[in-house]
Amino acid sequence: PDPEVLGAASWLKHILRPLRTCDSRFAYRYPDCKYNDKF
Repeated sequence: PDPEVLGAASWLKHILRPLRTCDSRFAYRYPDCKYNDKF
């Protein structure tokens, strides 16, 4: 694939990573984070 596509994919992974760690900034968009950030 095009290197730009690979770069965009890695950038998206970087952006979406806080969803797994449940960054408080995303809690309003992803209610599940409100529960997960207690751990």
